[in-house]
Amino acid sequence: MVMSLLSTILTLFVSLVASVGGWWSTIIDQNVVVAEKAAIVATALHGIAEPVTDDGRYSSLIDIINASLQRIKDGVQSTTTNHAISTTEETAVTEDVSAEQDLAEAIVNIYCTTKTSDYKKIISGTGFFISDRGVVLTNAHVGQFLLLEKYTDGSETNCQIKTGESATAAYEVDLLYISPTWLIEHADLISDPAPQGTGENDFALLYVTSTVSETKLPGRFPYLPPSTNSLSTEYQNESVILVGYPQSAVSSGLRITSTTTITNLYTFDSGYADVITLASSPLGHKGASGGPVIDHLGRAIGVITTKDSGSTILNAITLSHIDRALKNETGFDLATTLQGNLAFKAQIFNETVSPILQKLLTNNLE
Repeated sequence: MVMSLLSTILTLFVSLVASVGGWWSTIIDQNVVVAEKAAIVATALHGIAEPVTDDGRYSSLIDIINASLQRIKDGVQSTTTNHAISTTEETAVTEDVSAEQDLAEAIVNIYCTTKTSDYKKIISGTGFFISDRGVVLTNAHVGQFLLLEKYTDGSETNCQIKTGESATAAYEVDLLYISPTWLIEHADLISDPAPQGTGENDFALLYVTSTVSETKLPGRFPYLPPSTNSLSTEYQNESVILVGYPQSAVSSGLRITSTTTITNLYTFDSGYADVITLASSPLGHKGASGGPVIDHLGRAIGVITTKDSGSTILNAITLSHIDRALKNETGFDLATTLQGNLAFKAQIFNETVSPILQKLLTNNLE
C-alpha cells in the first residue's frame, strides 16, 4: 500500500514535469497544466492507476516509474547500519569564514499553531535559507504541519516564519517540496509528542510568499550556501557551528549559536556519509530540528534531525543525502530545484501532491 501510493505520487511528479517541459520551464501554457493537474489529482486520490488522457501517456510512465522505484524501496527499508563510507574528498577551498561574518541571520524559526475549541498546540522548529530567493530548508517532521493549514475539520493550523535573535514573526510560507517517502513512512506519528526516527529522507523545502506585515519582500534573503558534496571521513572530529531555536527552559524562543564537534559519520546503506553525529551541545533540545550544521567555510553541510534520548547529543542528515534523495524522488537535484519559477513550482506542488499527502496525514488525526 505504501509503495503503491508512493508510485502514484511519483507518477504524478513525472507527468507534470513532462507536461511543462521540466521544473525549470518558465514559458508554459498554465491553463492546460492546471486542467491536467486536476485530472491527475482526482486519479491519485482515488488510487486509480489508469490513463487520464486518451492517448494513455500517463499510464505509459508507470513501468518506467516502477523500474526506478527500487532505489526508493531500498531507502525506505534501510536502517542506520554503519557500513563503509566513501572517502571522496571535496574540492579544496582555501578561504575560511571570517570570524566577523554573521551566519545567524540566515536561520529562521518555523512556528505553527493548531487551535481547536478545546486546546491550542504549538509546534516550533528551525530552518535556514539556502537561497537568496527565499527558499528554506528544514525537516519533513517540521514542514508537515504546513499540510494541515487547509484542513478545517474542527481545527485551524497556521504556520509562519520568525526571524532574529528573539524570533519575531516575519514571513508567510508555502511548501515547495516535502519528501513523500518520509511522510508515507511516518504519517502515523503526526500526533506523537515524542516521535522517533532515523532522519532518513527527513527534509522539506519552504518558499516565502509574503511578509506578515504585507510590506515588500526583500530583494535578497541572507542564506547559507548548501554543500551537497559527499563528506569524507576526514570530517570526523572537525569543529562545526550549530544555530537554532531550541525550546529549552532557558532559551525558549531565542536563537542560540553553538560550536561542537563531529564525532562520527554513518550511512543509510548508500556507501556515502548520510548521518552526522555531533557532540553534546546547548542546541540538544526540541525546537532545534531543522537547524544547520555549518562548516568552517560557512557552508551548510547538514540538517539537525534527531537527538539521542535523555541527552543533548544531536544527529543530522547531510546535504549530500538530501541531494541524492531529492534526485531519486523527482529526477532533479537540489541545485536544479532551486532554479526557475519558484512560485509556480510551489503552486504545482500545493495543487497536486499536497492534497494526497494532506489526506494521508489527516487520516491519522481522525
